[in-house]
Amino acid sequence: MKVSVLATMVLVAISALPAAAQECLPDLVEVAGWSAKPEQNKIRVGIGLRNEGDTDIKMVQGTVAFRDPLGGELAPVIDIFPDTILLAGNPGNIGVYLLDGSVRLGHVERDMVSTVICITGVVLADGSVVKAGT
Repeated sequence: MKVSVLATMVLVAISALPAAAQECLPDLVEVAGWSAKPEQNKIRVGIGLRNEGDTDIKMVQGTVAFRDPLGGELAPVIDIFPDTILLAGNPGNIGVYLLDGSVRLGHVERDMVSTVICITGVVLADGSVVKAGT
């Protein structure tokens, strides 16, 4: 099946660490939007990312987590595809991830969901590397 996205279709690697347990770069990349759709026995999750900086990003290291109002996990933490390119001022770059259909994200009302993004490193257009904690 072919899926149309703004940038590129990517697959997911699930991280065992929650995004909140990592040191993150503040305010560099934000979740611009997301969607979750049941598909057979999977949940297809689309995540739009927006570069809030003034320099293009050529590579990203980070995670996105989905939480309920009590802080509960709605899906496993998603590792952002590292080769995601984020243009400065771009309204969003969408990655598509397939998750196990039993995750809560596909069954909870949208207004009960918050996203937590943790960017731990980026490679900027000029080749410089920015990492959290350095």
